[in-house]
Amino acid sequence: MTKVILPLSEPVPIHPEYLEDFWRFVCERQSIYHRRLVEGASPPWTTDGILREYFFTNVYRELDKGTKFWTEEIVPYCDSYRDLVWNLIVYRYFNAIPTYRALVDDYYNGDESKVLRHANKWDHKEVARFLTRRDLAGKQVFTSAFTVTGVRFGGYPDKIRNVCFLMEKLQQQVPRVVGSLARASNLSNVFSIFHGLDGMGPFLAYELAIDINYPQTLVAFSEDDFVNPGPGCMAGLKYIFGHRTKMGYYELIHFFRWRQERFFRMYGLWDTWRSVYPGYDLSLRSIEHSLCEFSKYARTKYQITANGTPSRNATRRYRPPVHQDQMRLAI
Repeated sequence: MTKVILPLSEPVPIHPEYLEDFWRFVCERQSIYHRRLVEGASPPWTTDGILREYFFTNVYRELDKGTKFWTEEIVPYCDSYRDLVWNLIVYRYFNAIPTYRALVDDYYNGDESKVLRHANKWDHKEVARFLTRRDLAGKQVFTSAFTVTGVRFGGYPDKIRNVCFLMEKLQQQVPRVVGSLARASNLSNVFSIFHGLDGMGPFLAYELAIDINYPQTLVAFSEDDFVNPGPGCMAGLKYIFGHRTKMGYYELIHFFRWRQERFFRMYGLWDTWRSVYPGYDLSLRSIEHSLCEFSKYARTKYQITANGTPSRNATRRYRPPVHQDQMRLAI
């Protein structure tokens, strides 16, 4: 059962204008998605200069390109829970679709499967050589979207070989992980299982916990059961409310989750919000995700960090698709 944890008293923002900016950011970012992909409108999809010029992920994490690749291109082709967990670990650790595709299509080219098979041995030295060749050819191996460990698990001087070494260790642990996940009683347990693995910090462990929950098969919980405030989320809240303890940030995410209708109505956004796809409430996960993106928006708009120090733009510029048919692809 979902446990609602709210602050003992009404939180008072130190910057009320930032509070309004957050909810307007959420509504307009999702409106962009609706205009672009549901209505098929031509750009520009917004009059907000920052949202028009810079890249921000969707406020609903399940609509992001990387998530949809997981749920639509990997999950349906996993024949076992071991395959499911193994593919998730590899995919999210590199977090680059081209890298994952290269591993499936080129490195394991003797297998016609569309996904990695846990039964196929991961030889960390061979995989590292394969990925190093891609890196030297100018092809990106990792993305910076997720925070992954910099620990030298294999004692190598470069990230590729250390991560490949780690993946070989994690492949051996997959059967145990599957068993632990099958016995998990809530989403917090799922998070702890991933967090207990080598190389899994709290940020990445939470991402994997949410991903493994999407199919609602091996585990099946609500995204409102548990939330882990990441660095970007805490920065977003800090812009609005100032510095808080970890529990304080946790309570504020719950506050936003369970009072979202009130805020949308307060700023005259409710009718717009309910009219855009997908039309359901933001979960704790989506609130956490949106606050992370808002921290980038605020930093770009105000040119200061959440701590008040001068800063520059916090995200890359958006490059619109060239062809009309590409405009219908998920961002």
